[in-house]
Amino acid sequence: MREKARIISQEVNKLERLLRHITDFSKPIKLRYEVCSINDFLTELIPRTQVGLAKGIHIKTALHPTPLQVRMDVERLEQVVVNLIRNAVEALEPLSSGTVTVSTRPRGEQVEILVTDDGPGIPAVVLDNIFTPFFTTKKHGTGLGLAISRNIVIEHHGDLSCASTPEHGTTFTITFPAH
Repeated sequence: MREKARIISQEVNKLERLLRHITDFSKPIKLRYEVCSINDFLTELIPRTQVGLAKGIHIKTALHPTPLQVRMDVERLEQVVVNLIRNAVEALEPLSSGTVTVSTRPRGEQVEILVTDDGPGIPAVVLDNIFTPFFTTKKHGTGLGLAISRNIVIEHHGDLSCASTPEHGTTFTITFPAH
């Protein structure tokens, strides 16, 4: 009886998560902008993403030495970066080792955050669909994480893109106008 109750509880939690994702995806994004140092933002955020990492998987930073200022909604951008890091870590978990590198760089009048893993990469057929709502390759995924992340970045007048090479890893690049 307890086992059945546990399974029902897990399924209810999955449905709640799915409903929350659908609600997030369907409603307009309301941003609370503030000018922030992207490096300070990441320096504060990254340690929180390392909690509970599997042994052999590491997260490191490579932040550009120049202060990079952007106008952003801190909570929403945190949602995007955490989602990208979580996806990278999940790609590395079957290997039980690997590194996720979060880096920043100026790019003309823009600032970029790159989340790179040295995992198995994403096959081209999957790569073409990763930002499509409800598309997922995960057993328990909703297929909304990257679609929502991209919408948040677009609301920041930016772009979220992905480049991947099978057997060599994946890089997600968030591009924002510099402030």
